[in-house]
Amino acid sequence: MKRMIIDWATWKYHKKWRQDIFAKYPDPEEAHDWGLQTLERLQNNSFRSCVSWLTTVKTDRLAQEVMGLKFNVPGGIAAGFDKDARVIRALEALGFFVEVGTVTKHEQAGNDKPRIWRYPEQSALINALGFPSEGMLRVEKRVANLLYKKEYAPHNPLGINIGRSKVTSNDDAPQEYVYLINYLFGLGDYFVVNISSPNTPDLRKLQEGAEELLSRCKKAMQDNGQRFNQQKPLLVKISPDMNWEQLDKLLEVCEQIGIDGIIAANTTVHREWIDIDDIIIIPDRGGLSGCSLLFNRIILMVQHIRNLFPNMPLIFVGGIQTPKQAFAALAYANLFQIYTGFVYNGPFTMPWLYYGLLDLMNQYGIMNISEIRDSEI
Repeated sequence: MKRMIIDWATWKYHKKWRQDIFAKYPDPEEAHDWGLQTLERLQNNSFRSCVSWLTTVKTDRLAQEVMGLKFNVPGGIAAGFDKDARVIRALEALGFFVEVGTVTKHEQAGNDKPRIWRYPEQSALINALGFPSEGMLRVEKRVANLLYKKEYAPHNPLGINIGRSKVTSNDDAPQEYVYLINYLFGLGDYFVVNISSPNTPDLRKLQEGAEELLSRCKKAMQDNGQRFNQQKPLLVKISPDMNWEQLDKLLEVCEQIGIDGIIAANTTVHREWIDIDDIIIIPDRGGLSGCSLLFNRIILMVQHIRNLFPNMPLIFVGGIQTPKQAFAALAYANLFQIYTGFVYNGPFTMPWLYYGLLDLMNQYGIMNISEIRDSEI
């Protein structure tokens, strides 16, 4: 019964509801703000439990342990959707594990508007947001208030994605990332160093010669782990636009330092990866997400990483729109995240993907989600 409702709602969203939302909010950022406000209302009333009942796919076959953490579902919301930790409970109710951020030390407005563009025919977005953030103080207060609520019982680990403020130079970036880790360590289950967004000037240069920055971040994680008597994973989110030589160098640094996992990947600056009519405006700034060619690129990246470092935990993010794509991603990665797919597939995206994954697992005789990586499909 639940699956019939999910399938119908997803079909209806594709046929009608999405067009209505896009028509009512032609500015994608206004639509995003409306979505966050709707989710805030959802998580503050009893309707959340009804949604959670509908979206929960009750099976242990989707659960696994990654980086020492128990994930009851394989799919998460990518950083960038809930930048300021406003709707963690609502996103969990919709079937995600949540990664908030990117969180910056300083409150900042981000880049000038307009800064998000839709391409529905390609199921793609371009965003040039530039880490708009309420800052770590407000994020800390919001997450702490949530965690201290007696009735709150998280179903999955919480990730915190951290980034350099726009006013901070690359020379001072290591100190700022360490400051963020020290301040937020008690709240997250894993932390992600974002040095790959194309929307903060010169941020991607931190990927070149990242040894000092990542070493200091890893040490901060270890020191805090001793203080809290709980070691937590540190991941790095990388760019899809690196060549293989650049990627290999960064991966070697990550292995030497003991980085616990890789998130592949951020948005791309390449515009040839989206095939649309010339009359549609394509901005020369911002990062592209959601398109199938980006998905294909990241498949090659995670395959390359898996071949070099078979035991490196990987989170796949970029272009997943269907259960088959999620299944293909999990052939190399441990987990996956979506953002643009949520925009174009609607609020019941995750249970729809999970039911599709279970169908594929049944088809190939796979009992647990983690076994997809070892299958010979």
